[in-house]
Amino acid sequence: MNSTKNYYPYLDGLRAISALYVVLTHMVAEFGFHDLYNRYSTVKKYSILFFSNGILAVDFFIVVSGFCLTIPMINSNSFTMRGGALAFYLKRLKRIYLPYVCAIIFSVILIITVVGNKTGTHWDLSIPVTKDDLIKHLLLIQDIFYSSCYKINHAFWSISIECRIYLFFPLMLWIWRKYGPIITLFSAILISLILFIVTWELNKYNNDISLGLEGVNPYLILFVLGMIGCEISFGNRSKFILLRNKLPWGALILFFGILILVIQRLLLHSHWHGIELIDILMGCCSICILVAVSIKQFYLDKIFSFRPLAFVGSFAYSIYLIHAPLLQFIWQVINPYHLDEYISFCLMASLGMLFVLAISYLFYIAFERPFMNHKKPI
Repeated sequence: MNSTKNYYPYLDGLRAISALYVVLTHMVAEFGFHDLYNRYSTVKKYSILFFSNGILAVDFFIVVSGFCLTIPMINSNSFTMRGGALAFYLKRLKRIYLPYVCAIIFSVILIITVVGNKTGTHWDLSIPVTKDDLIKHLLLIQDIFYSSCYKINHAFWSISIECRIYLFFPLMLWIWRKYGPIITLFSAILISLILFIVTWELNKYNNDISLGLEGVNPYLILFVLGMIGCEISFGNRSKFILLRNKLPWGALILFFGILILVIQRLLLHSHWHGIELIDILMGCCSICILVAVSIKQFYLDKIFSFRPLAFVGSFAYSIYLIHAPLLQFIWQVINPYHLDEYISFCLMASLGMLFVLAISYLFYIAFERPFMNHKKPI
């Protein structure tokens, strides 16, 4: 099954689900739902807990990014960049960085006007904002420092990681072209380990250096897994065709999903948080999802290509960029009514979600779409 085009609606559908899940996770965090076992009935408890794994959606975004950027390489039957690395960096600068800067300005304006006071919610991580925080965010290094990682907008930490991964993409392509996908994957693992060791050593001299978000670890690995998923889905090499046709992708999705839940449960009371292991397992699960959809198993391509879902996915990046301060604003509107906490959450998850989507779409029209290519983005 060779890819003959660069745009697939189901990828937008998958982006939409991931973005909406992240928003719902931050809604749960906004209300600070703790001790759920003592406070709510089984149905209420698990309806909340279901939306408490937004980090997995971020993992999926990274895998999808590697998958999508590899599609043109498969189509051209050559793992080379059109126009070279510089042209690629300039396109990413326009497509990712400029809307991100607009989102920084948007978030700061909301902080100055309506969401600048601490309220005991998850949003408190983002304020107050200093000049140092602004500089680090503009330089895309905020994730490296504990003190600034979640400032301005607590969702921005992953933008700097994604942009840093793009710096490695030309190198990953060169290794892939020269030595193949397996060596490329091992190279990504090696780079991630080296950067982890570097940040570990730097932390000894400056304890503000983060050991939880080490620049590209393990996200560069997830990105390369996405590249491999694309090759399995659309590549012409016999070994990938064999994998595509023989492996039980639906069963593998279920296997990795259950494994993630089991390990999360086992690590619940452990001193080792094990998030990197869970990230890698989610990367493997993401590959299986993308391949299963791409080869049209279980009509998944039609389900995720559902037009309203694909429409939301077309501005998923804008949703991710600005949803956090909007959620705080909605919480501040709802909170004075002193409603039952679960009812307040349901209001935010319904009417509040519509508000977030509406404002995000306007942001997309004004600050994201002008920086996009005229053709459909992958």
